[in-house]
Amino acid sequence: MNGSDLLGKLNGTTYTTVTASTPASFAPAFSVVFGGSHWASGWSTNSNKVYKSIADNYEDFTGSGSDSVTFSEQVTGLSANLEALFYFTKNSISVTGVGDITDTAGTITYGTRSLNVKE
Repeated sequence: MNGSDLLGKLNGTTYTTVTASTPASFAPAFSVVFGGSHWASGWSTNSNKVYKSIADNYEDFTGSGSDSVTFSEQVTGLSANLEALFYFTKNSISVTGVGDITDTAGTITYGTRSLNVKE
């Protein structure tokens, strides 16, 4: 991922672009896996958005269960562990922890809260 080339995958020795279930011209710069979904950002076209794939399908960013989180400034990095997903922007850090995930009648919602605010 480099922020300008389309999202791709390497399957053994074959590299292919993933375009069927992604936003048009989707070219993220970085991504992580959290909560069974693929989270990607750094796309120069929408640098303030983080895109979430549907659960257990890391290539589908447009199907039912996909989502996006919009920040007020450019997202500069993502980091995930078993307990939380961290979103880094130019002047702030936000997080989605396991306690921020809710399941309402089968609909999963990921809340985001600020750890560090702009100064």
